[in-house]
Amino acid sequence: MDVDVSLSKTANHLSALGLSDLFRPIPENLARHKVRAKYVPLPDGSLRLVSIQASTLPVFLPSGLESRKSDKWDSKPKSVLLDSASSVSGDNVKRASRRAKIRAMDFILCNPDLDAFATLTFNPDSADRASWDDVYSHKLKNWLDNRVRRHGLKYIVVPEYHKDGNAIHFHAVMNAAALDLTEARYADSGRLVKKRRAGESKQLYNLSDWPAGWSTVERVTGVGSTDKVAKYIFKYMGKQLGQRIGGRYFLHGGQLASPVYRYGEEIDQFLSPDLAETNRFSVDVTDNITYTEVSFL
Repeated sequence: MDVDVSLSKTANHLSALGLSDLFRPIPENLARHKVRAKYVPLPDGSLRLVSIQASTLPVFLPSGLESRKSDKWDSKPKSVLLDSASSVSGDNVKRASRRAKIRAMDFILCNPDLDAFATLTFNPDSADRASWDDVYSHKLKNWLDNRVRRHGLKYIVVPEYHKDGNAIHFHAVMNAAALDLTEARYADSGRLVKKRRAGESKQLYNLSDWPAGWSTVERVTGVGSTDKVAKYIFKYMGKQLGQRIGGRYFLHGGQLASPVYRYGEEIDQFLSPDLAETNRFSVDVTDNITYTEVSFL
């Protein structure tokens, strides 16, 4: 096979998986590792292993530089691990979307107190719903900042267009302890508004101090609540592939805990008898280089 063709196929494969940045040339004077393990902090202060990335080539830097681009790096294809074909627009969109989803999932896993799912809309008489500056910069941002400072709000917010493709609204997961909630009632009868699904009836709420329009909030509790929160956010992030409203896939704020990373040279050094793998896959980057991901979620 022609070497240039092989380069292109390899680069496109890596880019589609969101892995191409791992194999960009990096300064030789920085210590690199073959394995990176991701942990999420638990309420009791312990750490839970959620995934492992491994390569037969040492590409992981504790500083995180393996996922950053730098003008100082030589972008020419010194090896079959990097080629200009990796910047194909479609692959870049998928890679950016994948990264955003992983980052949102990291926040959800690390912050189990994100237990309220909200939808925030705007009254057309008080806001230009088609203007990002109006709905976010002048309305939502001020409300979020106030709640973060005064009440310790944590949030992940995903913007979405209405069906008309023009007006903007927001979906969010937040910590209910920082919200001022009132039971939602029907305006005509005063009866409580409840959501019924699979034989379950759950009370819906409104945000008492949401000034810009309408709001609905569902408390997310019980077994698997973290997974439910993730599914809510993934649903809306998945609908906007390649569409970054206001230049964002999602917004986040407050004192959100983040994953903790550990580095090593062998996958086995992070494993223990009580860990159960849920998924493992490997891809051959070249004839002698393999990338592996192991999940414990």
